[in-house]
Amino acid sequence: MNRLASGVFLLVILLISMNSAHAAQLNSKERAVYSGIAHHVFERIVGLKKQYPHLASLEQDAQKEEAADKLWVAFHYTHAMSWVPNPDYHPFTKGSDRIKLFSKTEGLELNLYFFEGDWLGQAAVPHPLFQIGEMNIVTFIEGAETPELSALRRDVARILQEEQSIYAKKTLR
Repeated sequence: MNRLASGVFLLVILLISMNSAHAAQLNSKERAVYSGIAHHVFERIVGLKKQYPHLASLEQDAQKEEAADKLWVAFHYTHAMSWVPNPDYHPFTKGSDRIKLFSKTEGLELNLYFFEGDWLGQAAVPHPLFQIGEMNIVTFIEGAETPELSALRRDVARILQEEQSIYAKKTLR
């Protein structure tokens, strides 16, 4: 009987969490506002290309994903990065047979995700997630660990914080 009670309790918790997740979905007007913020953040990052040669072709080479039925906007960009055989690969262990190789001076992989709800990606992300209103944001900025890459990460974080402040001021009016 005890196992049955704990199973029922777990099922009730699961149903409550599913209902709360569905209740929190954004409407089309809200999605449009947040999508506009996501695109504005991207435009501001494109504006950093004079400071960072990594971003020289960001505007034309970034791949964009956008969902029609929910808030999901993603930008993917690589510069001076290639895939090479993994010298430590063992076929019967977890891990890829290829690894990323970045140029030592300006290699970069930039992935930006703007979304509603829970993170559905495979990568582990910090919790709580960075948020602007109801929009969650995950950024991955990888490359050769140079002072320029560190500065780029700080500038992207600054842009997100500024956009968060702008949004908060607009919603307090």
